[in-house]
Amino acid sequence: MAFTARVTQHDIPHLGSGQVIVFDVIETNVGNAYSKVTGAFTAPFSGIYVLHVTVGGWKALASDPRNYLDVFVNSQAQASLILSQSEQSSQMIIQVLNAGDVVTIRNNVRVDDSILGGLWSTFSGFLLYESDASELLVG
Repeated sequence: MAFTARVTQHDIPHLGSGQVIVFDVIETNVGNAYSKVTGAFTAPFSGIYVLHVTVGGWKALASDPRNYLDVFVNSQAQASLILSQSEQSSQMIIQVLNAGDVVTIRNNVRVDDSILGGLWSTFSGFLLYESDASELLVG
């Protein structure tokens, strides 16, 4: 199980509060667990996953020239990115997921920010270790 996807558009303007970033060009999707329609990765197996996102910053609000994105697992933010215009920001997390957990990249609560697409923004992940959830100790 592995995937990498990127964004078609050169830039994505006017993001909404909590809007899911849809990486709509699939480069790799072994196991078909990433959806280019919804922008969601759904874990096909319980286990330990490596997830990586890189996003290029574009225009932000004049009062704060940075953009803020979050990596969500289901309804909980697990990591955040801070973007500056014409610069990239990345996060890599190692995450215990149960089969059916959903991972998305979302705009923070602010509205009207923009990000760079094209080859500047990618979302990738792979299964590091498949395991029954009862075998995985967290914390």
